[in-house]
Amino acid sequence: MTRKILYSPGYGAGWSTWNSVSKESAQYLLEYKPLIDFIESGKSLDGKEVKPIVKKLEKEFEEKFGRELYTGGLENLKVVEVEGRILIREYDGYESIVYENGFDEWV
Repeated sequence: MTRKILYSPGYGAGWSTWNSVSKESAQYLLEYKPLIDFIESGKSLDGKEVKPIVKKLEKEFEEKFGRELYTGGLENLKVVEVEGRILIREYDGYESIVYENGFDEWV
């Protein structure tokens, strides 16, 4: 199963990791299609064009999960295509993707 997700690979603020109240809320943020489409269109995340999408997301997130959305990781968001189950790990705002059954090379 291949899918596109959002994650924040830059230091500063995590996206799904800093907003996760449940597995469902994390998945909701990872797979938020309007934001994925916006980023893939090449538009800037720090411009006015993204604001209506973010406002809609904030409202939907609060209604679904009973919590305000923290958008600090928005400017660093990237879209990546993943296959299978993943885990998003975060350190100091830097999110990384761990793939189930991934290969680690220990040195």
